Amino acid sequence: MELNREACASLETALEHEWLETNGLGGYASSTVVGANTRRYHGLLVVAQPAGAGRSVLVAKAEETLRWNDHEVGISCNIYPGAVFPRGCDYVQRFRLGPFPVWDYECEGVRLQKRLCAVHGENTTVVTYELMAAPGPVALLVRPQFAFRDQHQLRRSYWGLEPEVEVQEGLVVVRPGWGEDVFVAHNIGIVTVDPLWYYNVEYEVERYRGLDFQEDLLSPFEVHAELEPGQELALVYSTQDRSDLDARAAFEAEAARRAEVVAAFEDAPEVVQQLVRAADQFVVRRGTDHRTIVAGYHWFGDWGRDAMIALPGVCLATGKTDEARQIIETFLRHRQEGLIPNRFPDGSEPPSYNTADATLWLFQAVRRYLYATADWDYAAETLYPALVDILEWHLRGTRNAIGVTDDGLLTAGTAETQLTWMDAKVDDWVVTPRHGKAVELNALWYNALRVAEYIAKKLGNRQDARRWSEVAARAKAAFVPTFWSDVLGYLYDCVSENGPDRSLRPNQIFAVALPYELLSKQQSAAVLDVVTQHLLTPYGLRTLSRDDPRYEGMYGGDQRARDGAYHQGTVWPWLLGPYFNAYFAVHGRNRETKAWAREFLKPLGEHLAHAGLGSVSEIFDGDPPHHPRGCIAQAWSVGELLRVWTELLR
Repeated sequence: MELNREACASLETALEHEWLETNGLGGYASSTVVGANTRRYHGLLVVAQPAGAGRSVLVAKAEETLRWNDHEVGISCNIYPGAVFPRGCDYVQRFRLGPFPVWDYECEGVRLQKRLCAVHGENTTVVTYELMAAPGPVALLVRPQFAFRDQHQLRRSYWGLEPEVEVQEGLVVVRPGWGEDVFVAHNIGIVTVDPLWYYNVEYEVERYRGLDFQEDLLSPFEVHAELEPGQELALVYSTQDRSDLDARAAFEAEAARRAEVVAAFEDAPEVVQQLVRAADQFVVRRGTDHRTIVAGYHWFGDWGRDAMIALPGVCLATGKTDEARQIIETFLRHRQEGLIPNRFPDGSEPPSYNTADATLWLFQAVRRYLYATADWDYAAETLYPALVDILEWHLRGTRNAIGVTDDGLLTAGTAETQLTWMDAKVDDWVVTPRHGKAVELNALWYNALRVAEYIAKKLGNRQDARRWSEVAARAKAAFVPTFWSDVLGYLYDCVSENGPDRSLRPNQIFAVALPYELLSKQQSAAVLDVVTQHLLTPYGLRTLSRDDPRYEGMYGGDQRARDGAYHQGTVWPWLLGPYFNAYFAVHGRNRETKAWAREFLKPLGEHLAHAGLGSVSEIFDGDPPHHPRGCIAQAWSVGELLRVWTELLR
């Protein structure tokens, strides 16, 4: 994955390409390919707090300057009001991921290569600068710029930031007086303590999102290294003293680890290998001995719904069955009144349980886990008792008005709540009201009952199997009469006390996509046809038909505008997973249908070289050309595409 000089020299093009290095703890380093930060979330050292309690941007970036003879060239890049300075983009000959971010700079015969790596399992970022060629010695000056803030905030100089700076041999320790200290180790060079503020750095994406977009950054010191051709300056940014770290060894160890991640896929298409690499970025430690899935970078933590949907692709398709088990355990351990957490909030707040579908998606994750592992001892000891507890709570009713009605279908929420995945809410404005009987909730409910029946049978519990079969049969008998419209020729999106919601949305696809059938063959084909005709795009499914007067084709503006478009036409790539499940259920899985699917997925494969390089964005505009929006790397986008490739197209 590579960008040439022409792409990097065009600032507009370069700023649309972002790289991401993750560390297995939820932290990361990230920026654009020319080093100009365009988001408040960009940084050289962004660390996740213990137990997923948010992230902090400690080191935002570094100002890098080359000096030789009478030349002085800045190879970094910043955006200020009305100006770009320095213009490091003019000197980037090539940027590539191989497997790390690598920059090749050239000016007047001086060639420098920069590499960056996030160390797995540590809050540590390693950056090396190697002078590849020069007419003589070249001075390299690096000024790290510190933010010391929550990732959602922006720093201003008048807040006050006067950290203590301690200079040791080969190490600088920056102590802000609150939060974590930062240790900057260097192998060569002289350190000069000379605090400077960089004022009004602008973040273009934040401007587009209608948020504050200017920040002041503090650089307390400078590292000055005199390089001869073949020499290298290594800087190690960390929350611990890593002056003992050998930079080259760190790159080699991480390269070996990443090679092992894709070793089982060496014969797979390159798009599959890249999705496997991307999937590895989302599995992180929660606490000391548990795993979870980060929903998306840069700003999402771990969400129950996202984790359960992403798990089959991110973990099971890649052979991470132990991690899959730990992730399931993490959410089961935190369940309350038959619900797993919707999300684990930042800070010390308790988990949120305002979801009706995350727990139902858990059943699908468990089903796929057992298919992959045949871990029936674990099912008997832990999984099945937990699933029974969940079903019992749903049958008698649990929090947020979630419960089963007399017809056997599941109802959830009130007019003031948002409990499905279409959960955007601005103040008191519920953007997509879906309380009552939502179509995908009931498809998931029916399938959860069948999963419980299946497990009970495998464990030899015939009495339980009969019970879940009877409850499931009652739900199935009510499903079509409740949701099918002969007039429309498709399923209602939701049915509440206000009557049926006729909105043409993608949620009905789950009645066809999930393994236990609810519809006749003709009805399944009709649902697939209407979704294909009105909602399918090269990058996923629209969340609302373009014929609907509420349709929003562009995702942008302030938070109210963005949330107003989030599920009102915006395209979601993860929905291609269930779409292809439904497609193969209707048309069969054979050479012709698989060839069509592979051809259809080409645009998303090409998307891996745009936006968040090597990964799949959270959302796209509903209108062509479908610009990528939201997070640059989303777990269920990657997971569902990877699942399709490995499960359906292999």
